Amino acid sequence: IGGHGDCDGYWNFGLRASGRYRLSSALLIGASGFALKANSEFDGFDPFTFLHADT
Repeated sequence: IGGHGDCDGYWNFGLRASGRYRLSSALLIGASGFALKANSEFDGFDPFTFLHADT
């Protein structure tokens, strides 16, 4: 807002899954899992010195 340079980028993707299987009336097995992938980009700072840099 009111600055120069490109917009900072951000995205996030998440996935969840679960399942169950009844082997018998006394035995139930299940599994669940998740995955997450994200990216963040910030302008204005040197990644090594962390000093302010012009964008």
